[in-house]
Amino acid sequence: MIEPTAAATSLNPALTPQIGRQQAESETSAEGTQQASDFPLRSSRSDEKTVSTNEPKPTQTTDELGTAELRLVQELKSRDQAVRAHELAHLSAAGQFARGGAQFDYKVGPDGNRYAVGGEVSIDSSRESDPQQTLEKAETIRQAALAPADPSSQDRRVAMQATAMAAQARVEIAREQSQAGASEENQQTRSAANGINQLLRVQSADQPDPVLIDMSA
Repeated sequence: MIEPTAAATSLNPALTPQIGRQQAESETSAEGTQQASDFPLRSSRSDEKTVSTNEPKPTQTTDELGTAELRLVQELKSRDQAVRAHELAHLSAAGQFARGGAQFDYKVGPDGNRYAVGGEVSIDSSRESDPQQTLEKAETIRQAALAPADPSSQDRRVAMQATAMAAQARVEIAREQSQAGASEENQQTRSAANGINQLLRVQSADQPDPVLIDMSA
């Protein structure tokens, strides 16, 4: 599974005092509700864990908002776009191993609209019965983890886990090939020995029986 990764852009705390306060309040609840996964890889959730979901407020027109609030709305819009692009990159690269779609955490802006400020994508990271299939799956997971243009530290950790998974699969593949090669070599040796025995039996059959000559007077 892919754990939440850092978002492509972070909000400027100097410009967003409201987000700073709500981020601190939601830190504990965000950690407690994170979904467990085989390979924890979260996409687009900030490393500072500033994700929160607020109840919608009455929608305000831009004319009713102050300058600071308008700038905050613009930042939230940018964050929303970056988060969704981040998640889409994970999903596109994960392919058949993605478990459902992306899940988002939202923040209500001064205008009363909800904006995505974090999210996650779950990916099946269980090992396959065949090491070759496990190798291919691990490589896909690694690509999915590093698919966004701005992979977070969590994304990179998942990529390292997938790399280790792929390395182990390669060891298993090499072991199987070695065992198969040894078995084939033994079979060839046995075949060669059988061939020599058959040749000796043929030569022995073609040789005439010895003739005894009595030289006595």
